[in-house]
Amino acid sequence: MVERTDIQDHIIYLAPPGQLDIAIERFSSLGFKFPIILPARLREAIVNGIGGRTSSPAGSIMALLGLDQFVGEVINKRAGRTLYSPPANGGRTRPDGVELEWRVTFPERGHEAGVLPFFCEDITPRDLRVPSEPPGNTAHPSSATGIAYVKLLSPTGLYAGLVDQLNAVIGSKPLSSSPSETSWEISTLSGDPQHVTRLILSVRDESGDVPTSGIIEVGFWVDKGRGGPAGDGPLGHRVVWVQST
Repeated sequence: MVERTDIQDHIIYLAPPGQLDIAIERFSSLGFKFPIILPARLREAIVNGIGGRTSSPAGSIMALLGLDQFVGEVINKRAGRTLYSPPANGGRTRPDGVELEWRVTFPERGHEAGVLPFFCEDITPRDLRVPSEPPGNTAHPSSATGIAYVKLLSPTGLYAGLVDQLNAVIGSKPLSSSPSETSWEISTLSGDPQHVTRLILSVRDESGDVPTSGIIEVGFWVDKGRGGPAGDGPLGHRVVWVQST
């Protein structure tokens, strides 16, 4: 049974029904080419929002990499309660006819939408789902190389409980913690120590016109002097460029 549960896999952006092309055009204008595969061996996916388990008020949800089928059991044991449901198999056929298979583990229904990540475990080789070779697959006009941080919002009354739940999910103590914001370090398969990723949970400003919970901002690592100004993504969150030093 694998204990590692802190490795990034991808972010799914849920476009409103009928607005998939608009979302793709917006990401293209920010300097991404499709499919969005980053050198850090990450993938960003834009799909039609159809509700159900992957729906989020912020329009997106994060996935961590599942290393075996027992990831939910590992986290539930850490938490001392049931946070994750049993895994379910899934898959799709690529346009070139290659079959992809995976296994996903979702939070139990009733948890705050879009805050707890789900897990995706590859049954077929991961390189078929996230083809990072040849190198041109991961080159983007923005020079984006990876994710610097993902910022999540929490309603005030749920913040302390969500911190405890994310401690169990990630399996390590926070980098920093206060009554209004907590951050953790999460890993990538590339293992680049100079481009780490932070997962940040912040208390929602109840006076602001922002989503109730879920992903509100994503920072991307870009080359020094590249990336341009921050911009609003098409799905209710902000895209920020973090320049490498």
